[in-house]
Amino acid sequence: MSFRLHKWDGSPHRQTTMVYLGTDEYGPWLPIPTGVRVRRPGCTAVGSPAHVMLVPHDGYYLAHFNAPTSENVIYADITTLPEFAHDGNGWVIAAADMDLDVVRHADGRVWIDRTTVVTDL
Repeated sequence: MSFRLHKWDGSPHRQTTMVYLGTDEYGPWLPIPTGVRVRRPGCTAVGSPAHVMLVPHDGYYLAHFNAPTSENVIYADITTLPEFAHDGNGWVIAAADMDLDVVRHADGRVWIDRTTVVTDL
């Protein structure tokens, strides 16, 4: 499954390949396989086995859950309503990143990350 997150102005943001793990009452769960590249303008990272993303059934966000050993154990991208579509090659999930995120650090701190401005709650 392809994941395509773009900025609110339509410019590309994060793109990668994910695996469909299953759906529960919260929504579909998608891990990023180990070694898969996560591309965004100016940066390429490699997927970690301890990362899974929740696409809520009716929410305007994408929730990323990381291992407790990660600095940020939960990272929620506030987005447009995520959309699933089939592009002829496979399933694609797409949304616009609204440059507003909620982060929970491993030490319990929670803050709102507005791209360049971080405000502790």
